[in-house]
Amino acid sequence: NRPMVERAVTVEWLVAFAHRHDAWRMKTWEVVENIIKPMTRRLRCRFCELDSEVSDDVLGRADSFLSHCWGNEFGDLVSAARHNARPGRRYWVDIFAVSNTALA
Repeated sequence: NRPMVERAVTVEWLVAFAHRHDAWRMKTWEVVENIIKPMTRRLRCRFCELDSEVSDDVLGRADSFLSHCWGNEFGDLVSAARHNARPGRRYWVDIFAVSNTALA
């Protein structure tokens, strides 16, 4: 069980997640309802704890925190994170770092 500050994901992982789940044009709330919650429901875990989705080398101490409106497109969040980010930069994003049962 990682401390909250160490549940950040790399910018490369964010881009790969958006591609893998075709989430670029989804609203963030749709990502939570259609991807995050269904995939974590059985194990009742955080998305970042799914070994099939997030490898240990992806996770680490946050370099930055991403604040975003769940009504906006998830791809905008990923694009903002990617803009001028150095390789390996880690972002703490609520939908991956907290339990889906705590999400609205």
